[in-house]
Amino acid sequence: GQAALMEYMSSMYNAAEDKQGRVALPDTLVTDAGLEKDLVTVGMIDHLAIMNKSTREKKREQKSFAASMKILSDRIK
Repeated sequence: GQAALMEYMSSMYNAAEDKQGRVALPDTLVTDAGLEKDLVTVGMIDHLAIMNKSTREKKREQKSFAASMKILSDRIK
């Protein structure tokens, strides 16, 4: 199932690396996500989340780290 999902998802967008190993996001993804100049990349175990720095700061203001860890702990039980 994982291999089939990888094949399916890999057909969505093509992104190439430049000589320095950087990946340019397709314009449609940048536009749809509302990405601007200052970005934050967050590791999400098996993928990365890319968002505006201001969006990340707003999310952190809405819920403390301790509150997030409590939610995670409650869901694991």
